[in-house]
Amino acid sequence: MRHFTLQILLVLYCLPLSAFSISAGPEIFYMKRLREGGAHQDGRIDGVRLIAEHTTCKGWYMGADYFYGRGDLSGKTGSGKKLASKVTDQIVELRLGRLLQVYNPSCAYFLPFAGWGYFEEKNDFRSPSPIPFTFTDSYKYIVVGFLSGGNLSPLLSMGLDFKVRFMMDGEMKVTDDPQYEDFTLPLEKEIQVRIDLPFTCAFCFKGCPLPLQCTPFYEFRHFGGRIEYPFNIPDTKFHLWGGRVMLSYQF
Repeated sequence: MRHFTLQILLVLYCLPLSAFSISAGPEIFYMKRLREGGAHQDGRIDGVRLIAEHTTCKGWYMGADYFYGRGDLSGKTGSGKKLASKVTDQIVELRLGRLLQVYNPSCAYFLPFAGWGYFEEKNDFRSPSPIPFTFTDSYKYIVVGFLSGGNLSPLLSMGLDFKVRFMMDGEMKVTDDPQYEDFTLPLEKEIQVRIDLPFTCAFCFKGCPLPLQCTPFYEFRHFGGRIEYPFNIPDTKFHLWGGRVMLSYQF
């Protein structure tokens, strides 16, 4: 029985070694939006993230993420007029990687990966914004990065996750503009970066492993500007600071 308990704890410590896991929980972050010309907005986004991961006995890794979040942003234009909008984010991501396990008491691991994803963000401007229209920015992307981690104690581990997204087929759709018909403009290709610091606490509930993970993170988004008709697309940058809490089920 003691030997079996130690085996369960080993699986809990080294999450990438688990055959299959499903994780879900809230993700909340503060978003700061800076646009060329001086316009700026900020506010809180409340969302939920779902993650499914599978590692084969030979160390191949497959992962899938889905995120959905909504929140209110407020700010001012470059000329000082008030801005207010409702932001909705959706992200889908698929990853394939290879686990490099270090077999020692720290149970450290390093897992490089590459993958594909789709990003969509809707920014619905409302009163008192000067023009009540909606921007929908979307793009496909290639993602590369790594997951890594090790034990801080028998029941607590810490990781460092890093990823870079390379935009493809980016576009901005403008709708509800009182002066123009709906139209779509291309986005200049830029890169997006995200850093996560997951802390995982290993415990069981009625014999079932249920790791609890708390993860602070920082993300940088960049949508490049372009000279277009009927109007130019200003260069736009986003800074996101936040965290998520997830409960995992492993089998």
